[in-house]
Amino acid sequence: MKKIYVTVLFVSVLVIGLSGQSLRETVNLALENNPAINAQKESVKSAEYAAGSVYSGSLPSLSFDASYRYQSEVPELNLSERIQTPLPITIPATRIGANHNYEMGLTAQYALFTGFAEKSAITISRQKQYLNENNLSKTQKDIAYNTIMVYRSIQNLKLSLETVQKARERAILQLNRIKSLTRQGMALAVDTLSLALSKMSYEHEILRLKAELEKAEQRLETLAGQYINVELMEAGNIQGQPAVYNPGGLEDIKALDICLLYTSDAADEEDSVD
Repeated sequence: MKKIYVTVLFVSVLVIGLSGQSLRETVNLALENNPAINAQKESVKSAEYAAGSVYSGSLPSLSFDASYRYQSEVPELNLSERIQTPLPITIPATRIGANHNYEMGLTAQYALFTGFAEKSAITISRQKQYLNENNLSKTQKDIAYNTIMVYRSIQNLKLSLETVQKARERAILQLNRIKSLTRQGMALAVDTLSLALSKMSYEHEILRLKAELEKAEQRLETLAGQYINVELMEAGNIQGQPAVYNPGGLEDIKALDICLLYTSDAADEEDSVD
């Protein structure tokens, strides 16, 4: 039973691998596995932690202290030796202090005014965080765009390679036909020259296309983080409408807006102080 299960699993994985990854699946893999995107994600996390650390430094702080001390010799006050009375009166000695001493303290600290340096540091840290998030969005869009371009380029190269291979096969069939006619005396040997040159041209083009295809597949593997079996291009696979131009969605403009926003806020604070 286990052998049958393993065989079925292997066949299913093989079928999935042969079917290839669609463009959407390839883009998702690139967004998940690309090293540039992962590095930018780490930068975003670092900026978030840094901003949180700077902000937490401006909050009130509480400190708790506790200590224990043992004193072996404690002074005593004995009044019976100092007071003389007709009747014998025994006054017990009184211990001044204790052997075990416990001390605890709770301290709260808060700076009422530290100037605008601390607030500026918080503003700058938040600005760095938003800029890193904006850079992450830009990197994701760039990687997705490059992935789509390389994926479509591979599809085009495969289609061109298939077309040239078909043309080479037709040239070989035509060349064999002319050679047969030449042996029968119905054609001249020079008639095979143009077909032989066409065949050599097709073979040279096939080698060039295979080299470009290999480079494109390596680039797509680098973008997606794994080997991608690109599907053949079909008319039904090309769908959708071109995106509407939206300048507000450009990361460069967003970064400029972030910088201008925080700069204007800092200028307003300086004016209010003056």
